[in-house]
Amino acid sequence: MSELFLFPYGSVKAGSKVVLYGAGMIADDYMIQITENNYCEIMYIAASDYKENPKNKKHWNIVNPESLKNYEDYDYVVLATIMPKFRDEMKYNLRNWGVPNEKIVSDIHKVFHESNSYSQHGEDMIIYTAFTHMGYFRDGKLPTYIDIGAHHPYNISNTALFHKKDVMVSI
Repeated sequence: MSELFLFPYGSVKAGSKVVLYGAGMIADDYMIQITENNYCEIMYIAASDYKENPKNKKHWNIVNPESLKNYEDYDYVVLATIMPKFRDEMKYNLRNWGVPNEKIVSDIHKVFHESNSYSQHGEDMIIYTAFTHMGYFRDGKLPTYIDIGAHHPYNISNTALFHKKDVMVSI
């Protein structure tokens, strides 16, 4: 079973300017999601190994975390680590650098997929989890989708899970 880390959509407003603090697999998952859906703008990625980080070669804007005290052009700092010890240390440092608590987002949401997913990379589970955090599926509130030009009803399908679970209304 694989796991993905869902960007904390419930704690970050759409269209916001965001700094990711951490450059590991969680940041990778967040970058893939945000690149695909343009939910927000990733301004910087703060990582302690900013000089040696191979992701700098991928044109990620990786900066020294301490330099965040000099920037004011972001709305949130999203902590991209699952380790409580590191999250606590990151929060402590951010507060010392003058970042207000309301700008620090430390939510971590794991999405397990593979056995439940029909899509190629678990996108259906990401969407399902994101919609759940946004309040859908409560009190009959269901999103609507249109599946146009689908390759196959179940093989590498981003909508088969929703059709099978009958959680979305198909048009």
